[in-house]
Formats: sequence, structure tokens, C-alpha cells
Amino acid sequence: MPPRDIAELWKPENLDQESWDVVIAHRDRLVRALEATDRPAAVGASKELVECIARVVLEATGATLGDEAKFPAVVDAAQKQLGMRPVDLGNDQAVRAIAQSAATMVKRVNELRNDVGTGHGRARMPEVTDAAERAAVDAAMLWSAWALRLLDPVLAGSAGVFIEAVSSAISRSGLVKALRSVDLPTQLPLAQRSMGVVVGQRAGGGFGNAWAVTVNPALDDPRLDDWPSAYRLGLAEGFLLNWAGQIDLNLSTAKALVEVVEPVPVEDAASVLEELTAKLSLATWTPHWRSRRREAEAVVEVIGSASSRVGSKHATALSTLAERLTQRLRARED
Repeated sequence: MPPRDIAELWKPENLDQESWDVVIAHRDRLVRALEATDRPAAVGASKELVECIARVVLEATGATLGDEAKFPAVVDAAQKQLGMRPVDLGNDQAVRAIAQSAATMVKRVNELRNDVGTGHGRARMPEVTDAAERAAVDAAMLWSAWALRLLDPVLAGSAGVFIEAVSSAISRSGLVKALRSVDLPTQLPLAQRSMGVVVGQRAGGGFGNAWAVTVNPALDDPRLDDWPSAYRLGLAEGFLLNWAGQIDLNLSTAKALVEVVEPVPVEDAASVLEELTAKLSLATWTPHWRSRRREAEAVVEVIGSASSRVGSKHATALSTLAERLTQRLRARED
């Protein structure tokens, strides 16, 4: 079978063209390796294609992960967003087993890539059998096709449409209309959080309409009926980590982070803030802030001190989060 047929993929209708171009670039790299009978390169390209698609899924669905997160964590996070995790599939044991097997297969591809694939300088050329190459390629293509197929209905749902709208240069009136259409309080918590993540990232990037329509109203209105806990925690997550999984706080988003989580009950916020603190362990500060350490420390201090000053019920969790931010800032100097 021709390599291009082996590596055939179909674009999800609702995926933006820029993301698809990145997927195709990785796919074409795999095709070239197969055409050249470069087995180590084919194994390496198989792993890279899976990681690319997993990262595309995370960005398109409003999920974050540290830029230093390992491959298995990236795959697991993508499967969570697609509803492919075994815990999300109810009591159908067969479907649960298939989902688990899909994740296990591509994680084995990563192990094979570490053993014999590209990405490592080696003193001797690794021996890669035809069977090993085909197993890696077939596993990667199976998972990739599955993930892309499941991504489309996720993006087509009302939350996905809202996320796409916020990600674009949408007008203020258009964003108001999109927010009304999505009916935020009726969305599932995972969708609410994903929406909050994208809004937080766009606001952090300076998109004024995001602040005016979907951030400031949540800061001014503590009612959880209108601005649910999951959405608020998603905003905090988006303020912390940008689309590349890097820490990109500023003074405005640091202050907003403290304020937006304040109305959230401790029992709802504790595990999420703990999860975010863990994500920060695998995230680096953006180059902009790494070269401005004193300014970055002042931003972190906003979270550490403001949480105590306002008597926040989340003071301990926010203080721990601030400590982790400081650790990651100093990590580059070690």
C-alpha cells in the first residue's frame, strides 16, 4: 500500500485550517519517512503525529497542560477532552477496554520511539524491524483517526462553537450573542471549564471584548447560577497557562484570578486548584517573563498577598499556587 494511503487522515469539519495544516505537516513527515524506508524516522514521526493531534485537541477544546508535560499525560488529557477515558464511558466494559487499549498502544509507540526512533543522538544505528515500524505506524494512525473523528462533534456542540467564537477576532456584540446562545449554566461542568479556559487565555492576551463580556461580569456578579464554579475555575486556569502550556500571568489576570474563584465553594475549588498547582510543575514561564524576573515576582505576589488580604477562603490553596509559580520562575536559574 502506498505510504500516503497508509497515513490518510480526514479533516474534522469544525477544526480550524491552521490547526489542520499543522496536523498535515506532521502526517507528511511520516509519509516521507515511509517513502524513504527510514524506519527510525517513521517510528519517531508516528509518535510526533499522535502528540501533535493530542495537542491540537487540547487547544481546540479549551484544555491546558504544562509545556513540559510528558507524552502519556498529553494523550490522557486529550482522551479526557474527547470523552475517550475509560471512566467517561459508563458501564460498557467492551468500550472501556477499547478506549484503554487505544491509549496503551500509542504510549507503547512512545516507548519504541525512545528505544529505536529518531529524536536521540546515538553512537550506533538502531535496528528497527519491519514489524516494529508497522506496529508503530498502524497504532498511531488508528488513534489519530479516532481522535479526529471524535473531535468534530465536540467542536460542533454549542460549547465548541462558543470556544471557536472566543478564539476569533469576534466583535463585542457577536460575543454577547455567542454567550447567550451557549447558555452557560446549562452546560456540563467540563464544557463550562473549557469555555472558561479559552476566555481566560484570550483575556490574558489582551482581548478587550473577552474582558467586557465574559470576565468582568463574572468578577462583578458572585452568583454561581449565572457564572458557575467550573467556568470560574476555568478562567483561573486560562489566566495561568496560555495555549502553549506556558505560564503567562500579568497584573490584571493575577488580580482577576483571586477575585473570580472567591465565590466558589471550597469543596469545588480545592481539587482544581491542587490540579492547577501540579500542572505548574510541568510548565515554564514565557520568555517574556523569564527575562523580567522582578516584574514576574510582583505578579506572583498579587496572588500570594491578595488572597490573604481579602480573607479568601482559598488563601491556603492560592498561597501554595503562588509558591509553585515562584519555584518555576527560579527553575530556569538552576
